[in-house]
Amino acid sequence: MIPGVVQLRPDETVPVDVLGVQTEFCRECGRIKYNVPTRGFAPMPSGATAAYVASTEWFGSGGLAMQMPLISQAIYRQIKGLKAAYHIQPCAKAPYDVRLGSRH
Repeated sequence: MIPGVVQLRPDETVPVDVLGVQTEFCRECGRIKYNVPTRGFAPMPSGATAAYVASTEWFGSGGLAMQMPLISQAIYRQIKGLKAAYHIQPCAKAPYDVRLGSRH
């Protein structure tokens, strides 16, 4: 245990809108894994009731894959108030539109 350090564990897992996100099949674990979004918004979560959740889907490659952590606006405002260097990417406000090929 490191003094002053805590580990965040999500209260629940929720599906996210992965339509249009590129995938790869992991031969090691047999799971479909999604590429981590590097531009635009993170996929929109569905049905989250807790302030801190993780996606049910796995993002990343091989052993480096993870379930995407997602936080509420209330937690975001508290983190922002700390004036510390954090990288937080907003989620899409609308689902992926197949006709447009993007989230709008």
